[in-house]
Amino acid sequence: MEPEKGKYSFEVLDHAIKRCREHGLRMSLLWFGTNQGGSSRPAPAWVTGDKERFPRIIDMKGREREGLCPNSRNTLETEMRAFNKLLSHLAEAVYKHIAAFYYQQAASVGYFRGGRKDKEVDIVVNYANMTKIFIEVKYREGAPVSDNDAISELCGEAAAAIVVTKNSDDFGIHNTKSGKIMLRIPAFAFLYLLGHAGRTAIGVLDYSRFFF
Repeated sequence: MEPEKGKYSFEVLDHAIKRCREHGLRMSLLWFGTNQGGSSRPAPAWVTGDKERFPRIIDMKGREREGLCPNSRNTLETEMRAFNKLLSHLAEAVYKHIAAFYYQQAASVGYFRGGRKDKEVDIVVNYANMTKIFIEVKYREGAPVSDNDAISELCGEAAAAIVVTKNSDDFGIHNTKSGKIMLRIPAFAFLYLLGHAGRTAIGVLDYSRFFF
């Protein structure tokens, strides 16, 4: 996925998503990261070739094993960046599919930059004859959403404002200090609901019924 440092490739994933759509199949993604059966083979050469930055596992007898040490800070940070890139890519791919599924006319997925201090909304879904949907993706645990964030400033203009969270217990109505309302949904649950909506024709704006 990251054959060169900082350069990501999703060709294999995109091909798999395309084939699943063509044949009406579901796809489950398993992220093993550095802990893939104690082997470092899935890691790119720029990682496996640098044992100083990416040390190997040392067993109880002091022997160096093949697998990357999962407690190495460099390894963890590199894996986190790659995982975040994967989530962003999947979010865009899923929204393009869902928006096109529900609305006859061409839909588009992008992002917004503006508001105070020129901040961004991570994902904006646009479709004909409907108000936009704003989505903010928070990768850190308990990441706050302030009134100065672009999604807070603009959520009153959106059909829905959704904050995709990291933890399974981080969900529910999010009330901003200014009295605006957003919906917090854990990432795994949000992706499940998107797939469920695609099968049962439940609209994007009806996801709150699963929580309240």
